[in-house]
Amino acid sequence: PPNLHHSELSPDDPSTRSWNDIAADWDAHADTNDYRNLFLFPLTFTLLGDLHGRRVLDLGCGEGGYSREMARRGAKVVAVDGSERLIEVARERARDENIAVESIRRNASSMEGMAGESFDLVLAPLSLLDVEDYEGAVRECHRALVPGGALLVRTPHPRLLAPPPPWR
Repeated sequence: PPNLHHSELSPDDPSTRSWNDIAADWDAHADTNDYRNLFLFPLTFTLLGDLHGRRVLDLGCGEGGYSREMARRGAKVVAVDGSERLIEVARERARDENIAVESIRRNASSMEGMAGESFDLVLAPLSLLDVEDYEGAVRECHRALVPGGALLVRTPHPRLLAPPPPWR
């Protein structure tokens, strides 16, 4: 299959540098994040349905929580993140839990070396918020998917991106 689109952006754009800077904080927070673990995880896995035998790209995988759970549910998972530190954490956690997940450092808008039409599903849980080249990232997702594949994007409501209300 053809290689995915190659964007001019490197894995070291400002967004990936900022995630590298806070990688340890996110790693510590991920396990205790009630909103993610008690609300978003169950909702996401309800939407994903049966994952057994599906090839899934976890785009912006962070510490790999979604990747590991998808693998536990029978998916063949490739986890991608631009943050070198978070990819290291994702690899360590999968290894420690004896879960098969391939973790690769790539920019969402530049997944060079990854063959096109390789995935049944691309999961982007809040990750597309942080990309520098949104159109390039969406184009890469499209090229990564097999014909008829699905892209599940989770993004906050625009109201949550506005300045905080006075009661905060």
